[in-house]
Amino acid sequence: MKKEQYFEIKDSPKLKTSEIFKKLKEKVDAWSYWDDKELDKNFPPPKKETVRYFEKTVEPQNLGKSADQVDPDGSKGITIREYALMQLQYFEETGEHLDIKGWTICSGSHLPSGWVAIGGWYPGTRKVGFDWHYPDCEHPSGGARLAISPSTLTPSSLTAPSLTLLSQIYEDEETGMTAEIENGKFTIRPSKGGRWVDGAFHFKNSTKETVIKVAESLIRLANLL
Repeated sequence: MKKEQYFEIKDSPKLKTSEIFKKLKEKVDAWSYWDDKELDKNFPPPKKETVRYFEKTVEPQNLGKSADQVDPDGSKGITIREYALMQLQYFEETGEHLDIKGWTICSGSHLPSGWVAIGGWYPGTRKVGFDWHYPDCEHPSGGARLAISPSTLTPSSLTAPSLTLLSQIYEDEETGMTAEIENGKFTIRPSKGGRWVDGAFHFKNSTKETVIKVAESLIRLANLL
């Protein structure tokens, strides 16, 4: 799938949900069933920065199917925060709104009551609106947006959140590793105190957390090629 065929949505723990909605309202007319305090309480930010990909369509997928049917545990579906960011991104790109005919079930955002958040364009008020629905409701106009696996995307179009580009050298700020890319090939340069052994990276006094970070870095670097 090419870059123009999907949304790349980044969410950060640094932003409250009410702050995301404020940014959206600065660009488009929007309303919410919940006030700012309720938004922050019911829909907290992720514990760490996330990057997820969704099919770029005006209307949602899985029309007529409930949240319980397509995303029972809420792990794959878009959150209300991601949906607000998606609406903002789409408006900035096109000047238009998503979900003109129906609405998106934000199956990644369940309330304590068990309800599930929804969002869309409301033609009656001519505003982007956020409300709730029952998780088992099957309506022909409602559908979920499920995250796409990065493996289905074009590798060269993926971004690397923690990598800084300097000429042809990529540096990972978390591990201090760098990768120099030239003529389709790359060389990994370890940070101080590490060494390459048989293609595996070894650290002095390595920890599980360090190994995970390096693994994530290598995945990101590989995706850049």
